[in-house]
Amino acid sequence: MTQWSPTSALGRAASIGAVGLVAGLTMGRPWLVAVGAAFLVHAVLGLVLRGRGTPVLASALDQRTLHEGQATRSRLRLRPESGSDLDEIELVVRTVGRTAFVATEPTSGTSHTLHPETGTDLAPLAFGVKRWGRTRIAEEKVALFSGWAGFVWGPQSLGQQSILVLPSRADRSDASAPAPHPVGVVGAHRSRRAGSGIELAGIRPFTVGDRLRRIHWRSTLRTGTMQTVVSDAEEDASILLLVDGLADHGRS
Repeated sequence: MTQWSPTSALGRAASIGAVGLVAGLTMGRPWLVAVGAAFLVHAVLGLVLRGRGTPVLASALDQRTLHEGQATRSRLRLRPESGSDLDEIELVVRTVGRTAFVATEPTSGTSHTLHPETGTDLAPLAFGVKRWGRTRIAEEKVALFSGWAGFVWGPQSLGQQSILVLPSRADRSDASAPAPHPVGVVGAHRSRRAGSGIELAGIRPFTVGDRLRRIHWRSTLRTGTMQTVVSDAEEDASILLLVDGLADHGRS
C-alpha cells in the first residue's frame, strides 16, 4: 500500500541546516547561522505539514470512442477516505509515458495542479490518436506532495486506458463530391475485347442478341439491312503474366 514518505528535499534541508548552524556557531560566522536556520525552518515546516490522509485517485476519459481528427480529455479526481483529510496536499503531479501514434497535451506528458480541491478535475491531459483502431495509452502515474515538499505520496500507477478510433465520417450532403468509380469494371484504358464502351470500333450486321439501342440507323437505311455499332470495352489496366515453366534451375 502506498504511504507518505519523506522527500530527499526534506533530508537535504535538515542536513544543510544542521551543518550550517553548527559551523556558524563554531566559527563565529553569523551569516552561516542565518543560512542554517533558514534551512532548518524549511525542514520543520515540512515535518509539521506532512501528509496524513489516505487519498483515493480515479482517472477516466471523457470519450473512449473517437473519429479520426478528434481528441479526448482524461480527468483525474481526488478524494479522501472516510475519516481522513487531504488539506495538507500542496501539489499534484500527473505524468503519462509516450505512446506511438498518440499526441498528448501537454506535449511533455506531465501536468500538475497547485493547492488541489477535493472533487475537482486535477492536472488534465488530452489525447489525440493519429491512426485507426484500438490504441492503449501508456501507463499513467500520479504523485502527491505535502506542504514545503516535505513528504510525497506515490508515484502511484493508475494503469492504462484504451481508445478506439474510427474513420472520419464523410459529409454526404455535399453534392459536389465526385461519384465513386468502380475499380475493375470500367477504366480509362481501351480493352482488346469488344464491349460496352464509348470508343467506336466499327459497324457490323445486326445479329440475334444485340441491343436495339446500339443499332446504327444511318448505315441501316443506306444498306437496307440492320447494322449495329461495335465499341471497345474499357478497363483499368491490362496485366500480362509470364511464367517460366522450364526446370533447368530445379523445382521450388
